[in-house]
Amino acid sequence: MKIKVSPQDLRLISNYTWYVSNSGYAATRIGNRVVYMHKMLVPHESHVDHINGYKLDNRRENLRKANHQLNGMNRGKQVNNTSGYKGVGKMKNRWQARLGSKCLGTYDTKEE
Repeated sequence: MKIKVSPQDLRLISNYTWYVSNSGYAATRIGNRVVYMHKMLVPHESHVDHINGYKLDNRRENLRKANHQLNGMNRGKQVNNTSGYKGVGKMKNRWQARLGSKCLGTYDTKEE
């Protein structure tokens, strides 16, 4: 696994020992706190989104300030996904398509 970072940020992060956390992010310990690299590179933001979804790509062009909704929309397919499609799930005897909290409809097949 390789952690990617922009050249201009090397000086800031080189003072720490980094590891890949259980959640898949680049992390270090400062005192008894765990600090994530992407939070250090985009300070004062409650949510920082990895645009390409790769948690170890901390290059400036891959990080953006985000709110909770934007950050959640950029998530990939979940491990408990039964349809194989993002936003599609089984509801009783039919398949339901959702975009965020909005229901797009119910269908006989998951492909519909």
